[in-house]
Amino acid sequence: MNKIKFGFLSLVVALGLVSCNGNDYEYTPAQEAGQYNFGFVGEKNLVLGMTDTEVQVTLNRVDDTEEQTIPLKVISAPNFVTVPETVTFAQGQKQAVVTLTLGEEMNPCTTYQIQLAIDEKYTQPYDAEKAQPAVYDFTIYKEDYELVANGTFESSVAWKGSWPAEVYYSAYMNLYRIPDLIAEGTNYYFHFDQDGETQEFWFTDAAGTHKTAFESGYIHPSYGMMTTTINESYPMGYDEDPADGNYFYWVWKVSVSAGSFGENYQYLTVDWLKKPWENAEVE
Repeated sequence: MNKIKFGFLSLVVALGLVSCNGNDYEYTPAQEAGQYNFGFVGEKNLVLGMTDTEVQVTLNRVDDTEEQTIPLKVISAPNFVTVPETVTFAQGQKQAVVTLTLGEEMNPCTTYQIQLAIDEKYTQPYDAEKAQPAVYDFTIYKEDYELVANGTFESSVAWKGSWPAEVYYSAYMNLYRIPDLIAEGTNYYFHFDQDGETQEFWFTDAAGTHKTAFESGYIHPSYGMMTTTINESYPMGYDEDPADGNYFYWVWKVSVSAGSFGENYQYLTVDWLKKPWENAEVE
């Protein structure tokens, strides 16, 4: 009982102190979140051309009854990226595009991260069904890869069969790229050059570093990621044969955590649009 009385007395004294304070405070309510519903729309990885100096970001809104201008927040961005402070939606317009300017300091074949955000007052962060992405986390990357050959890949280990393949070339990196060779989203890269009878042919990572082991991107349902390992002790290279066509050949071993599926020759037959080592179009 004494504890209750003491607590009540303390409360009365505290209230008395507040009421005796001569300062007047004006109450300002916090801005209600979700007054509007804006969000970002776009890819997470933006690939640009070597000479591009701009990148566009799209924003979306639900209510288009009036013109609205909202501020953009930059959470992080390289110093060479200039981001407008606001974006304006015209009346009747549900999407608006804002243009980011890229300075000369942006290096080719280098990935840069950018994070933009919309203030909470313009979003609906507490309604999972209505909320749109209020933070846009994406990368920009400049490259000069161009399609130089269409072809067919023939595998005799693990993924037995053949299927279409494309070959791209970057003059800046002096590398070839085979996108989605085994699994969508996973690229294989290689270096090739030929001077008369002399050839240079080896596989690399995206940065051009000579490597022999690569994750294929294919996930085995029981054993996880399947890995391909180039066996460079066997002959590998490029051949032009009147009967068999133009083709690259190499040996790789396909493995999972439980062991190997074996190793054998792989063939990439190509129909050249352009032979980069000759710097000439193919008729």
